[in-house]
Amino acid sequence: EKAARDFKFERTTPLGESYEDVNKRYPSMIYLEEQSNMDRKVKCYGISPLLGTKTMACSAAAFFFHEEKLYMTVMVYDGDDLSRIGSTTQNGLDVLLKKVVEKFGSDYVYVEGDKVEEFTWKFSKVKREVCFKVSIKDQKVYLRVSNTEAEVAIKKKAEEAADTGF
Repeated sequence: EKAARDFKFERTTPLGESYEDVNKRYPSMIYLEEQSNMDRKVKCYGISPLLGTKTMACSAAAFFFHEEKLYMTVMVYDGDDLSRIGSTTQNGLDVLLKKVVEKFGSDYVYVEGDKVEEFTWKFSKVKREVCFKVSIKDQKVYLRVSNTEAEVAIKKKAEEAADTGF
């Protein structure tokens, strides 16, 4: 629970941190309009060499803010990242998964599909969810850490604002 509650991307960016503080660490992060949802007051910013910005550990990271507070971080590790971590893509994947399991424990839900494997940890006491998703087709890993309390509030707001015509 503590590892999920206190998770920090690159040891510096905890959930709940303000947009202003995250922007100080990553001044080159770029607003991602397609990932944002202004009706729900969700803004997304990304860092990636493809966007002209850089992260130390992975190919890309996305920071999701609700009402100016960081509520979700998604890290993307591509084949090059995985090879750098473990000398081959498969070894890198194994090393990364082992680190994640060491950090969050073995009490996860595993779902296997044709093109995706997913490991999900839920920490209800600290209102966090961690998802380690392997895209077999793309040879990428997506690591998402989110504040479930904020996600519920965002969903509730969207439902209240939904124009159903009645």
